[in-house]
Amino acid sequence: MYKCCALTSFRFEAPALTTIGHGFLMGCCALTDFRLDAPALTTIGNSFLKQCRALTDFRLDAPVLTTIGHGFLKQCRAITDFQLDAPVLTIIGHGFLKQCSSLTGFQLNAPVLATIGNYFLSECRALTDFQLNAPALTTIGHGFLMGCSALTDFRLDAPALVTIGDDFLMGCRALANFRLDAPALVTIGPRFLGN
Repeated sequence: MYKCCALTSFRFEAPALTTIGHGFLMGCCALTDFRLDAPALTTIGNSFLKQCRALTDFRLDAPVLTTIGHGFLKQCRAITDFQLDAPVLTIIGHGFLKQCSSLTGFQLNAPVLATIGNYFLSECRALTDFQLNAPALTTIGHGFLMGCSALTDFRLDAPALVTIGDDFLMGCRALANFRLDAPALVTIGPRFLGN
């Protein structure tokens, strides 16, 4: 359904669906409402809803989802609130919500998440508060919240975290409160904080 620019609403119940390939609804520029109920879904490929620039309402019910590819909701510039309950999710690829420039609310429940790729929420310029409890997280890639220029409050509880890549909070010029609980942390890349 690549670049279906007339599509405004997408609702799909798929009880047997296990895998979604690359570019599922990529570039559906008029899409505002998305809902997918997929109780057997385990894997989402790259560019799932990338560049769906009108998207405001997002709901994904996928309780056994383990893997999300690159560019999941990248450049979905109209979305303001993101919530995902993913109890068995272990891997998130690069550019998860990169350049979602209207995003103000973020909630991710992923208790076994182990790996987050590069540019997770980078350039989400409206985001002011970030909190994540990730007890199984071991690796964060480059540019985690880079360029989130309105961010004032940051809290990450990640007791298993070992590695943080480059440019972690680079360009977060408004940051006033920072808390990181990572007793196992061994490596932090260059430009952890700064303008």
